[in-house]
Amino acid sequence: MPLFSAVRPRRVPARPKRVRRPVPIAPEPSPLPLHGPLFSALAAGSPPSSVAASPASLADVPASPSAKRDPARTGRLRPLLSVPLLLLLLLVLPAAPAAASSIEISPSAQAAFEKTAAKASPEAAKRMNDRRRQYAAQLQELDAARKQAQDAHAAAAKLATAVRQAATAIDDEAIRVQQARIAKAKSVYEPLYAGYTALGQRSRSAGSKEMAKALRLQADLMKSGVQLARQAVRLQEDQLKELRRARSAKIADVRKTLAGLEPLNDTLRVRKASARIPEAALRDAIKDFSAAARKGDAALVERALGSMLGSGSQLLAQWRAIVELERQYSAIAEQARRQLAGYGVKAG
Repeated sequence: MPLFSAVRPRRVPARPKRVRRPVPIAPEPSPLPLHGPLFSALAAGSPPSSVAASPASLADVPASPSAKRDPARTGRLRPLLSVPLLLLLLLVLPAAPAAASSIEISPSAQAAFEKTAAKASPEAAKRMNDRRRQYAAQLQELDAARKQAQDAHAAAAKLATAVRQAATAIDDEAIRVQQARIAKAKSVYEPLYAGYTALGQRSRSAGSKEMAKALRLQADLMKSGVQLARQAVRLQEDQLKELRRARSAKIADVRKTLAGLEPLNDTLRVRKASARIPEAALRDAIKDFSAAARKGDAALVERALGSMLGSGSQLLAQWRAIVELERQYSAIAEQARRQLAGYGVKAG
């Protein structure tokens, strides 16, 4: 028997081929539905702050598949995402034109309130009537503040436009007078220039040396006068340049004053957007008041009146701040008008 026998190679079974399965493609998220309280309010022209008062307006938006797998994370992110969206809508969208009327109590709600107050105890009826009168006084102050702000802004904007347009007339008359002086001086000295030029041309084309010498001598006698004339015209032109430079500086000064209106415009937009938040809360309180009055529930009516007074006070404070900003806006426009008047130009 041989010392080393042949070793048979071990047969390794072949591995089965891996079959690649197609990766399932997640369905695209469906677009936001154009329904629900948010889109209904926007289509009706209401400010978005009225929708923000009820969190249910954001619940109509379907969540993404990842949000369904992680409900805890979705619950944390949804309020954070809704706040920037609300602020953006408040700054971009205009206020509803019927905002002033929506914070007034309707005649039917007033009639129901009177019936509820008549059935309530004397103490409760007195409190309700007192709060109702306080709210009516708040509405009057609010209407007056709004009208004052609107009138002041319209007048100041009109004055600023007039000042901006009239600023181009600064030193206009002085510049016209100086231009006329230059034109007159050039017309007076024009014969002298023409004679001097003609003598030079004749001296160069003279037929004899004696004639050329005589013509050059005559031109030399006129040279000093021509130089003085040119210097006089140059001085007048320098004065015109100085007048134009001074006018440009004055116009820039007036426009710099008017540029102070832009930051105030931005502040006014932000303040008016902030005023829509208590206004939306006030409208919700009025709805509660109307519902409670129709039910005849004196306690709920009194509570709703308290909420109305609280939100009304906040809204009135916002509009008082807006009135103060409009005063500053008007003061800047008036300052530019006085500045323009100091330069001899009237506007407004």
